[in-house]
Amino acid sequence: LQSKTLLDLGSGSGEPVTILLDTLNNQGEKLPYFLLSDLFPVIHKMERVIEQFPNNVKAIKIPLDASSVPDGIPHSARVVISTFHHFAPDLAKGILQDSAEKGKPIFILEAMTRSLNSVFKLGIFFLLSIMINPFWSKQDRLLKAIFTYPIPLIPLMGIWDGVVSVRRMYTEKELMALTSTIDANFQWKFHKIPVPWGGTNSVFVGKP
Repeated sequence: LQSKTLLDLGSGSGEPVTILLDTLNNQGEKLPYFLLSDLFPVIHKMERVIEQFPNNVKAIKIPLDASSVPDGIPHSARVVISTFHHFAPDLAKGILQDSAEKGKPIFILEAMTRSLNSVFKLGIFFLLSIMINPFWSKQDRLLKAIFTYPIPLIPLMGIWDGVVSVRRMYTEKELMALTSTIDANFQWKFHKIPVPWGGTNSVFVGKP
């Protein structure tokens, strides 16, 4: 592995890393090197990401607990992209504490914040994307159209999932509370970053 490897925790299918690498590539930026990992790795989807970025992505194909990363995995920093809100407080604290105890900087990115504005903008975005999905989909177009228009199960499930995700986003106060008993030599900072479509990304960074 390269010396400056970013260990992506909770990678799932690896899609968030794909989006990030695509964006950086389109902007002409130097691409970082990612190591995908997950407690329940979706290996066949991770392999698709590796095929797309063979020089910038590898995967750990066995389960990895983000709150107890083995010492034998070389990496310079850790990232959690759009998945930190899935972790309950005890597990979230464990992830932060493990990074601090092992001296690994950690970068956490969420695509939104817990706010009514996020719910409203997310609802519009999801509704529009779901409504046009049957036209753009390569598979099961008729089935998706049936459960999008006359029987709108897909839009309702998508919006419900989005609203639940927004409600589970950690606030700055909650994140700082999680780190209050962690190594005092570790520095934690929270940032809100506006994005073009009118939303706000949240970024939480910890470093020695």
